[in-house]
Amino acid sequence: MNAMNSLFGALPMPGSGGAATPPPEAALPALVPAAGSFDDDSWADVEAPEEDWGPEDAPPPEDESAAAPTWEERQDEVSALVARAQANAAA
Repeated sequence: MNAMNSLFGALPMPGSGGAATPPPEAALPALVPAAGSFDDDSWADVEAPEEDWGPEDAPPPEDESAAAPTWEERQDEVSALVARAQANAAA
């Protein structure tokens, strides 16, 4: 016997009651829809995308400067803040 039996020895093991164990499919809902659910052409009413979308909708190059700072730039900013805080604490 293993160590778990001392803790859970009084509990019955699943399937040990002599009753037949139901198949795993019995616990899961049917994944196949009922007949007729997907028989219609549900994509027939979907509109095609506009023809004039594309690179002209990309952000202008001026927004390139609004990019997030790099890790190194962020480290430099944090180092400067820490140095300033230490200088203020020493004063």
